Amino acid sequence: PPATAKAARPAAKQNVAAAAPPPSNQTTGSIDREGGPVTALVPTVTGAPGDGSKSLTAAIQRELQGKGVTLADRASTSVYRVEGAVTLGAAREGKQAIQIEWVVKDPQGKRLGTVAQKNDIPEGSLDGAWGRTAEQAAGAAVQGIAKLLPPNRAVN
Repeated sequence: PPATAKAARPAAKQNVAAAAPPPSNQTTGSIDREGGPVTALVPTVTGAPGDGSKSLTAAIQRELQGKGVTLADRASTSVYRVEGAVTLGAAREGKQAIQIEWVVKDPQGKRLGTVAQKNDIPEGSLDGAWGRTAEQAAGAAVQGIAKLLPPNRAVN
């Protein structure tokens, strides 16, 4: 998206490499919309070096499922979209800026908001396998993404 695009809600800044995983004792319920579960489509994350596109896509899908979101394999009139895009800055003095933006859209395609994560990383450190970095980034991002989806209703 163009740099001048405005999000419906302020972007939440997250530290990609130092993001803490969610607590293992965290309790979550299903996210309901009009009495039914929220369903989301997560297209492949774009722009990531190494295996980042695959790793980030899989990690955010796992995190959303952990929040009670049902995953869809195609768009429909009841499916939200969570689109991820990675941007790497030019390398300077052995460091490289990275930004991951997660854009959440309603089933009609209206942008609900963006969760942005920014950090400086060692140059080239994500050119191969992302591993735990993808999990940490997704774990931190899902907190903001869940706030952009319809409210949680605990299921008994």
